[in-house]
Amino acid sequence: MMVRQIEPSIDVNAALGDNDASMVTTTFHTTPAISTYLVAFVISDFVYISEEYRGVMQRIFTSPRIADKGRKALKNAVRTVAMFEDYFGIDYPLAKLDHIALKKNFGSAMENWGLITYKEDNLVQQDGADLHKKLKDILTQNHEIAHQWFGNLVSPQWWTYAWLNEGFATYFSYVITDLLYPEYKTMDFFLTDIAERAYSYNYMTVRPMTYYVEKESEVLSVFDIISYQRAACV
Repeated sequence: MMVRQIEPSIDVNAALGDNDASMVTTTFHTTPAISTYLVAFVISDFVYISEEYRGVMQRIFTSPRIADKGRKALKNAVRTVAMFEDYFGIDYPLAKLDHIALKKNFGSAMENWGLITYKEDNLVQQDGADLHKKLKDILTQNHEIAHQWFGNLVSPQWWTYAWLNEGFATYFSYVITDLLYPEYKTMDFFLTDIAERAYSYNYMTVRPMTYYVEKESEVLSVFDIISYQRAACV
């Protein structure tokens, strides 16, 4: 995440003395207009692999023990951002996009602008993973990348319209993955993984997609099969 540059209120070097070589000054780029729920910071001793394409630096951050296992995720991220730019005709607006593999994360992943966090198992390539697991991991990453446009570049006015974020991100993660990896027949998978679940009798929750919420518990409750699967179908 890029944060606003903060001007110090005192002269740090003058206060500590010019001989303190341990001090480091970091200057951040200015953040574009952003919804507050997309602000994130990660403090770690991780290592990263990186690739720059079309002026966007992408990095996969992991613990040192699994540094090499993020290469497929990096290759996919670079291809996916470029494909979204071409498909929408709108460039990714930041100078970088980081992907962080964490042991613990709220959900499988979170689309913080320019700093996507993932559960480690959903980002780095696992030994012996079957085709279904590989596709699900690609879809997870591409869903969060889709959010860089749907939800980050453009955000709904309130959580009432959360389905606009999740429905579009879900749908286009399948569309773009299908274009990038036609051998996976991803849109066939959409029918069984998304459409059948969205309209299954077992999941028939009675509420409209546009649904007013106010309390925190109510906000969390709308991130359900209607906002993701059914909205993607619509």
